[in-house]
Amino acid sequence: MKAESDTKPNKYEISKRDNKTIVTLFDNIEEVKENEEIKYEYDVYEITVHRDISELNDNEYEKYLKIAKLQQLENSNEITILDRIDAIEQAIAEIGEVIYNGWFLCNTNKIKKNDNRWCTKNLEK
Repeated sequence: MKAESDTKPNKYEISKRDNKTIVTLFDNIEEVKENEEIKYEYDVYEITVHRDISELNDNEYEKYLKIAKLQQLENSNEITILDRIDAIEQAIAEIGEVIYNGWFLCNTNKIKKNDNRWCTKNLEK
């Protein structure tokens, strides 16, 4: 996730939540000057560690950063049922016609949410 701040973050922060250790990792930290002000833009990743730690060495930081990036990538690829429903509604709106069980469903206008102006004609003649 992208973030920005007027203070430069450390490479990581370690905190405790619900008896778990949360490691927040900061990567790609860039200094940006904007109207005489200095801001920092960076990527933020968070990972839950199931052991008690207070510091990370460079190897651990790199290892946790790779894991956090992979987890974020996996989560961003998840398609929810609502995403699927939206995609189907969009496809129906673009097609405008659906053949289902021998009946022809047509809509004279583009589909709008809660718009039930469908007509049916039997294709079997």
